[in-house]
Amino acid sequence: MELQDSYLPPTEVVSAGEDPEHTPPPGSVDYWNWTIIRDVAGGVRTGRLATWLRAAARTRDPREILRKAVVARFQATTNDATAESQALADLSVTGRAAYTAFAAAPLRDHELLELVRPSLVGIAEPPIRGAVRAVLDRAYTVAWALRGAPSQRAELRPRLGWIALSSEDDPPHAPTNVPVSRDHMGELTMRIGRSGQRVTLRATLMLPVAPAPNPLPYDTLRTIPAPTAFADALSDRAAGGYDELILFVHGLASRAEESDTFKRFVVEVGAGRARRYAVLSVDMPGMGYSARIDIDALVAQRASGQHGFALPNGVGSNFPLLGLYRDTLVEICNTVPGGVQYVMGGSLGGNMTLWLAAEPMFTDLAPPRSEPSTVRSFVSWSPASIWESYERSRDLPEGNGTHIDVGKNQAKKRAWGRMSEREDDGKRRDFFEVMQRGEALSGLPGSGPWGYPRVGAWGYPPTKEGLLLQSELYSEFYRRVFWTAAYEQVTFSHQEPLSPSRQWPFKTIRKPLFLASGARDVGDSGVMDIYSHVVFVTNAVPDVPGRRLLMQETGHSISNERPRHFAEQIVDFLPPHRTTDVSFLAPLLLAPEPPRTTDVSFLAPLLLSGS
Repeated sequence: MELQDSYLPPTEVVSAGEDPEHTPPPGSVDYWNWTIIRDVAGGVRTGRLATWLRAAARTRDPREILRKAVVARFQATTNDATAESQALADLSVTGRAAYTAFAAAPLRDHELLELVRPSLVGIAEPPIRGAVRAVLDRAYTVAWALRGAPSQRAELRPRLGWIALSSEDDPPHAPTNVPVSRDHMGELTMRIGRSGQRVTLRATLMLPVAPAPNPLPYDTLRTIPAPTAFADALSDRAAGGYDELILFVHGLASRAEESDTFKRFVVEVGAGRARRYAVLSVDMPGMGYSARIDIDALVAQRASGQHGFALPNGVGSNFPLLGLYRDTLVEICNTVPGGVQYVMGGSLGGNMTLWLAAEPMFTDLAPPRSEPSTVRSFVSWSPASIWESYERSRDLPEGNGTHIDVGKNQAKKRAWGRMSEREDDGKRRDFFEVMQRGEALSGLPGSGPWGYPRVGAWGYPPTKEGLLLQSELYSEFYRRVFWTAAYEQVTFSHQEPLSPSRQWPFKTIRKPLFLASGARDVGDSGVMDIYSHVVFVTNAVPDVPGRRLLMQETGHSISNERPRHFAEQIVDFLPPHRTTDVSFLAPLLLAPEPPRTTDVSFLAPLLLSGS
């Protein structure tokens, strides 16, 4: 590995702009006062939808929810009948289960009219018809604003204001009140490994050329979004205008839109050097707007040995969630037409990139599908799990390969306890309090609000977009997947003998790796220190092919802090596009043959729908 010394990258003015906030009506959401979101106990809010709206979302029945929306126009339970009716109409299409049912059997005006008549006896027909029309207009417009083509989403979404969503009762399928991708969006559904674990992933595809505009739908036709541009561009690179595909893996508690500015720079810088890239980004299973997973069933399904790192030498360890993430990414790499040429990501994404680069670990995939065979190079930055396993940390000496490190031991134990906790009235507040106020690791000096180091750095210090995103995603399954990923990441290590060959996973990397870290990414009192371990591991294993990049005055989110410069360094590292010389075939092609067709039916399970 080319071990570059640390350097100070050029200053960049990073301004992605701020999307307008969609403020909910009073009384509908446990909403924030943005002036006191940090460190103040009284400022902790959860973004939870009001109880009377959650009751409707919990049914996951769009017909019943829409019936309630019409009735609310005449028999409101609040002082604002219109806002109440609109919120209910939203809930018929913002949850994954409700939207699936809505799309399978789109409701027409005359059908909804028949549903509401028994509840509106004595009210004249014209106002009821008007209410039905207004409710269905809202529901169908929201559906198009969330799942339409990029130009349709961009034009419709600003008109709608706040859109009701209850992730606890019906998890979401698309960004609702937070910024959304301007690229093609769709879903990938596949079964993973010999166990057939089913995953449905929301995905975006960034192309060298912006998507062409699409006409707006006609409200009166009552159609639902069914664009195919995502699937078409993923299956036909010539039509999509690209040669090579980059798979981007987001960080913990994040989503496909992470680092979109940086990804656009990668595509643009590549285009300036005659490299036609597209970037496929996915929401990992159970995160973002992908379908939720049953973490208990997953752990039981992949159970073998100890969950986490098994002392003293890792034999008998088990990382079921990270194993599923690895297998999912490998299946994407091997299944999309033309394969994936490069994988990149930071934090959790950087960790999983290293997993894919190393020899297959904790996999349910049978050879030869257990490796991402088409991938040529890997790009990882700020990778979690580059550290020594936190399972070796203890409050007091225990032997068996352990040593004293109170902070790391507490971080590990808290993640372990929370990943199996069932939901109760206090769990959501606890989750958001950690995000807004940090969390003390007692007994150690540090910079947290109580003078101690903080864990939960994924959300601290809090931001408006971060809080809004977590409020859209939160549910018991989401929370437990989050803490399971956190626990597995602090106990897994790329510098422990966890590979099948009983080596450090990092030592088994054979394809070119670009590994970057920021000098400020040192955590607090040694907890979550990534930079020091990137330096240590790369110095200890210099024969891994590739390049190390160390940036001064840079923290954990390199792709957001130094987007253009980082993109330039990555494009410089990636190998040139391969082209195949087929001129030697000319003498064989003397006479034309009847046209051949290619059987692409194998794509059906993968490419369901998208924009």
